[in-house]
Amino acid sequence: MINTLIEHQRLSITFAETLQRLSEDDWRRKIAPDKWSIAEIMGHFRFWDAFLLTKRVPFFFTTQQFEPSPNVDLINEQSAAYARVTEKDKVLAEFIIHRQQIVEIDRFFPSSQLCHACGHRDGKKPLAIRVWTCSACGTTLDRDINASKNILIEGLRLLKQQP
Repeated sequence: MINTLIEHQRLSITFAETLQRLSEDDWRRKIAPDKWSIAEIMGHFRFWDAFLLTKRVPFFFTTQQFEPSPNVDLINEQSAAYARVTEKDKVLAEFIIHRQQIVEIDRFFPSSQLCHACGHRDGKKPLAIRVWTCSACGTTLDRDINASKNILIEGLRLLKQQP
C-alpha cells in the first residue's frame, strides 16, 4: 500500500510538470459547465496537500488531538480563487513542493532502536518491551512514539538531501 501511495505521488508530480505546456487559455478554461478549470483544481490540491502535511500527518503518532477541520466549502472556494489570479508556474511549483515532501523511509531503518533524544542506537528489543530507557542519555521512551519521532527525523533528513 505504501509503495502505491509513493508511486502515486511521483506520477502526480510528473503529471503536474506536463501541465506547464498548457496554454494560458487551456489552463484557465473550465473543463465543463459548472466545473473548475485545471488551474482551480491544482490550486485545490495545493491547499489540501499542505493541510494534510502540516495539520494531520504530524499528529498521527501522538496523543494530541487533531485541530478542527476547516470549512471545506470555504477552503475550496478560497483555493479556486487563489488559482484564478496566480501564475500557472507558481501554482504548479507549490503543488510539486508539497507532493515532494512525502518520502520513503528504508523498511530496515532502525526506528525503534534509536533514541530520538540523543540518537544512540540501543539495539533490538522484543516486541513485548513497550517502554525502555536509553542507556546513553537516560530518556524513558515509549516504543511506538519514539519510533514515529525517529521516522519523522529521518524523513526530514532525507528531504534536506533532495535537490
